[in-house]
Amino acid sequence: MSRTRWGVVFVGAAAGLGLTAVGALLLFAAGLRPDRSAEGAAFIFVQFLGQLAAGVVGGRLGHPLALYHGSQAALLLFAVSMAVTLAAGGDPGVPTIVFSAVVAVVIGGAGGVLGGMRRRPPDREARGDR
Repeated sequence: MSRTRWGVVFVGAAAGLGLTAVGALLLFAAGLRPDRSAEGAAFIFVQFLGQLAAGVVGGRLGHPLALYHGSQAALLLFAVSMAVTLAAGGDPGVPTIVFSAVVAVVIGGAGGVLGGMRRRPPDREARGDR
C-alpha cells in the first residue's frame, strides 16, 4: 500500500472515465439506451474499454508497478461508475457488484501490463555501432 502512487491511479481513472463518458454519449446519440437488454451490452463494452484505458494509463505512468497501478485505476473507475449506478436508483445486487469489481481488476491489470511495456532500445550491432 505504501508504494501506491495515488496521482497515477487518479489520472488513470480520469482517463478511463473520459473515454467511458464519450463512448456513452455517442451511444446515446445513436439512439441506444442502456435499459434495453440487447443495447445494454454496448454500454457494458464501453465500460470495459474505459477500464482498459484506465489500466493502460495507470500502467504507463506507474512503471515499474504497472500491473498494480493499472488494476487500481480500473477499480477506482469501477467504484465511481457503481456509485453513479446506485445513485441513479439501480440495484445490481451484491454478487453482481463483486463479480464486476473482479472483472475491473483483471481488465485494468491487463491494461496496466500493456501500458507498462517499454520498448527496448535497438541492439547496438543492428544500428551499426561498434
